[in-house]
Amino acid sequence: MIAASEFAARREALVARCRAEGLDGVVVWAKGGHSDSASDLFYLAHYYPRFNRSQAALVLPVDGDPVLVVDILDPRRDLVQVSDVRFAFDLPAAVASVLAELGSRTRFGLVGGPALLAQTYLELIRLCGPDRFEMLDEAVVDLRVVKSPAEVELIRAAAAIGRGAVDAITAAALRPGTTEAEAVAASYAYGVERGMVPIDAMIASGPDSDFYCSGQLPRWDGRRLEEGDLFHVDHAGYVDGYMFDAARSLVTGGRPSQAQTELLEAAIGAVDAGIAALRPGITGADLYQVVESVLVEQGVNTPQSEVFGHGHGIGLGFEWPFVLPFEQREVRAGMTMSVETMAGRPGVGSVYFEQNVLVTEDGAEVLSTSDVRYW
Repeated sequence: MIAASEFAARREALVARCRAEGLDGVVVWAKGGHSDSASDLFYLAHYYPRFNRSQAALVLPVDGDPVLVVDILDPRRDLVQVSDVRFAFDLPAAVASVLAELGSRTRFGLVGGPALLAQTYLELIRLCGPDRFEMLDEAVVDLRVVKSPAEVELIRAAAAIGRGAVDAITAAALRPGTTEAEAVAASYAYGVERGMVPIDAMIASGPDSDFYCSGQLPRWDGRRLEEGDLFHVDHAGYVDGYMFDAARSLVTGGRPSQAQTELLEAAIGAVDAGIAALRPGITGADLYQVVESVLVEQGVNTPQSEVFGHGHGIGLGFEWPFVLPFEQREVRAGMTMSVETMAGRPGVGSVYFEQNVLVTEDGAEVLSTSDVRYW
């Protein structure tokens, strides 16, 4: 559990950022339906909008107490880490009213990210004026990327449940005759009983293995696995709000061909090289080149690597640094990250491999401890 004092310290750190920017406070917007659209608010106030269309906003002045405005009647007040919680059907009008209480000449940062709908934003600007806000979208993520000791323990717990969930999928996928859907069901049955909220299981197999995933909604299909099929899954979920995100590849039946083994080993080797290179100060772009160079040396192609990259930060959602060719932000001690890759060869198929790690002062500790090789 995160202590109330830690939530208060997070808000004070954000207030300090506002003071440094010459702002009178910040408004942090959230929307239900996906953790990335509510993770900043969850980080600051331990509140998550319950429905896809539910919204909430935290008004955090530099001088004064925070106000949480919500659009549902029954927030769990015993869980929320803000004492002043106000209900309103019209959230922009309610936020404008709170800002009016703070003075008409105040200027606030606005953290919206994927949460702030265009219609809501336009109404907020109409009510508050076009010069009332300064965009401050990454201010909370900048605080979130380095984890506290309490957060690290929650991420370790999520990784442990994630291991069992991934193990359930891979055990099912090794058996010829299992469907992709049955493999996912085995994982969800394991994880949900232990507090996992599934994000998704991106699966492709056999003749579809060159795809990142074979379906759209759901991201798997009813295909029945056959002996010798390449199978890969990128599986992510939340436990107590914190993520695990691991990918594994195997051959159904457990007896890969030489060509399949070479491909599987190339992906593992590339990710291992990236983890070995991880240390404070390395940029996302440099880490990308480490992983990519191993794949090039092994003579495998990297489907969509410039789009998907070779990893990213994780925590309450997906965070920077992103392991992409243009990412100049640096890795810091205390970050939790994924290092991943997709690798393929014509006529063989494609595989996917991903590990979660905790960045330490002198390297990285692997958190996703499911088996790596299934042959």
